[in-house]
Amino acid sequence: EPEPAPKPTKSLEDVQYPVADLGNCGSEEECRTYCDDSSRINVCLAFAKEHGLITEGEFQDAEKFGKIAGGPGGCNSRSSCETYCNTIDHLDECIAFADANDVLTPEELDEAKKFQQALKRGVKPPAACTDKKTCETYCNNPDNIEECLNFAEQAGFISQDEIKQARQFMGFMQKGETPGGCRSREQCENYCSGEDHLDECIAFAEKAGFLSD
Repeated sequence: EPEPAPKPTKSLEDVQYPVADLGNCGSEEECRTYCDDSSRINVCLAFAKEHGLITEGEFQDAEKFGKIAGGPGGCNSRSSCETYCNTIDHLDECIAFADANDVLTPEELDEAKKFQQALKRGVKPPAACTDKKTCETYCNNPDNIEECLNFAEQAGFISQDEIKQARQFMGFMQKGETPGGCRSREQCENYCSGEDHLDECIAFAEKAGFLSD
């Protein structure tokens, strides 16, 4: 009887070793080592795409980085470049790299340039903002909203309408008048996603001017 056809690969757990297409690597670790060689980027990407290990978008993204000899700090993938470029000290070289190599969406590049221009104008970000992750963590704390809003306003990250709404929300929050006492957008969305809270949340949104008639 003919041998049953191998089941289609849908994840790394489904890969059958050794992988002939990847130098007969015998394990995930061996295959990763094989594919760490930039000269093999095309064959490794083709294998990953063919077997459903990456999406079309991820394939195009990796292919784009594979054509770049070396990014800032020697980064050679989106993840390694993001790690290097998350630090404010590397901002100028990373924006120049992104501009020249089309590795960010127009919106992402525009936001990065606004941040860069704000720093050059002398606008000071919150002291805790040494990189993107720490800044997001710091500014998600309701106690730091005013400081972060001031920076966002001066840097031009958000519109005057958004600034106005955020400050209105802060006023209600400080008086304990937000739905369920929520203190952030995430908390409010979680609270208001419950059907039992719908009337309360709509009434608050109308009172705060967040909803039109």
